[in-house]
Amino acid sequence: MLLIKYLENPCGTSSIPYWKQQVISIPENIKIYHEKLFNQIEVKPLHVEKYFRLIHHLNEIPEPNPMIETIDINKDLHELITLVNLCYADQQISVDEDDVNDWLNRKVYLSNLWVKIVLNQEIIAIGIAEYDSDAEEGVLEWIQVNPKYHGKGYGKIIVNELINRLSGLSRFITASGKLDNKTNPEILYRRCGFVGHDVWYVCKISDGK
Repeated sequence: MLLIKYLENPCGTSSIPYWKQQVISIPENIKIYHEKLFNQIEVKPLHVEKYFRLIHHLNEIPEPNPMIETIDINKDLHELITLVNLCYADQQISVDEDDVNDWLNRKVYLSNLWVKIVLNQEIIAIGIAEYDSDAEEGVLEWIQVNPKYHGKGYGKIIVNELINRLSGLSRFITASGKLDNKTNPEILYRRCGFVGHDVWYVCKISDGK
């Protein structure tokens, strides 16, 4: 997809940010359809997962929060990994040091877009965003709060801080997530000013053999 086409409607023309289109190869047994086209497909998928995609137009910028600190990857690496894996324990998703090193080596990495909240000398929430200079797009990737601290507003503090930090760089910010996630991240993003109604269907059409 050409960048000019993507920028016309980022969330409606692609299920993933522009920079990922340039580097990710989708397996042959996986097809991705916008909700508007899903009902027109002829082959019934073996499995379907639905993802929302939202956009923030940066028309309102939240103030920075003094509770937020920038992640020191040399000091915080293992605690960051532990928190992410704790938050995804029920979804059989895990990350390791190699995964984090891969994120650090991406062209969209900026150190000040990795943020944390520390309480009682423990990291209880983290946020990781990326910035694509080609599309001038900010992307929220990992927004995680220790389950013990859910419902206390820490997720909103993290998201608003990343919006603030991206606002001086980006033309817009995107965020996405699974629709059936029990933590319902879509509500969090909407409370922070994200809008849109684009839903993408990730379909497994064969076993890949």
